[in-house]
Amino acid sequence: MRCGCRRGGSGSARAPASCDDIAELEWHAAQLRTAQTVHLPGLLHTDGYARAAFGALLPELSRLEVELRVAHRMERQRVLDRERPLPYVGYVHEAALRMQFVGRQVTQGQLRHLCEQSEREHIDIRVIPVSHGAFPGAGHGPEVLT
Repeated sequence: MRCGCRRGGSGSARAPASCDDIAELEWHAAQLRTAQTVHLPGLLHTDGYARAAFGALLPELSRLEVELRVAHRMERQRVLDRERPLPYVGYVHEAALRMQFVGRQVTQGQLRHLCEQSEREHIDIRVIPVSHGAFPGAGHGPEVLT
């Protein structure tokens, strides 16, 4: 099922309602754990990486839909910056670190950002090496809000 843009009360375009749902759950969560095998964690995206990831969705999104989702993704990141930031643990498969959706510059910028974010006290990023083989949850990307 494809989520489309919806219009706000003032007639301005907005991200899909499903985006609001996850943002609301994140905002009220006590902690957040994610597991990513192909993409890097959304709450740690740069705008360039998010734009590339949304631009690769099928069916293809319009430029407006991509930009709305990028803006929403950047807004969601406030849970990591608020006065009492959300404790975050992200399990990232090594393959996700190596995946390039766009040019080298965007990928390098994203990896630098991920390293910087991992230095923050409330953010814990754990890499699952390719050599590990199969692992619980392989092939799934659950987000657990508690």
